[in-house]
Amino acid sequence: MTLSLRDLGDSPVSLPAIFGAVLPEESIADLIDLIDKTVRTQEGGRWWMTLERLAKLHGAPLARRALRHAANERLLTQARAQFGEDIRFFPQYCILRYYDPAAGGALANWHFDANILGPDVAMMNFWIPLVDVGVTSPGITLVTTKRAPEAVWRHLANVAAKDGRISDANRKLTLYDDAAIAKELEENPLHQTTTPVIPAGGALAFDHQILHRTQFLTDGMTPRYSFEVRVVADSVAETLQRQTGFVFAKPEQILHAS
Repeated sequence: MTLSLRDLGDSPVSLPAIFGAVLPEESIADLIDLIDKTVRTQEGGRWWMTLERLAKLHGAPLARRALRHAANERLLTQARAQFGEDIRFFPQYCILRYYDPAAGGALANWHFDANILGPDVAMMNFWIPLVDVGVTSPGITLVTTKRAPEAVWRHLANVAAKDGRISDANRKLTLYDDAAIAKELEENPLHQTTTPVIPAGGALAFDHQILHRTQFLTDGMTPRYSFEVRVVADSVAETLQRQTGFVFAKPEQILHAS
């Protein structure tokens, strides 16, 4: 299955979807500069940084600087259309990344974003590459059917039900290796995978029910810069905050903060 590039609009579209021109060139340049000065200066070879960690290490203004790029009206309009209401950002899982295939390092295993807040909490991810991805730089490979393969989704739901929630302790149980997923997909040929080609500043939008992983590498791939922007519905944010301790930020808080 091939996903076609779409324009951001004020009507919800079927997910997953690819949107073009989510970020302007100046936002792309600023986020790359931010990644070069923060993510890439970390010790220990870590190649990602949440905005929560960015705020702790480098100050809240830098984290707000990153999130302001996502709080543009075009992205917010589509996010609100998907949820049918206002949204809040999820800074603990808004992530700046730099990955250099030549340097090695573990790729993200197959997983659902439901392994963050659980299978029953709607969450949306705008995965925004800051360079062209899908051919020359690694993008994302995903299963285009929600909650598929069914056996894998059931496993995640059972992990959450057993402990009552998804936590740091059990989340590792919901990372699936290539052999297991390949077997499930072979037995369920209706479930297709795709690796979208996305221009710099575009976005791959999907929700917590889509299985995905980092694209398999090929020789000569160049480094990737990316920004993951996760959002939840405003109506559930306060409850989630009480239950999980996570903090959810309203767009206007980001836009108008000094």
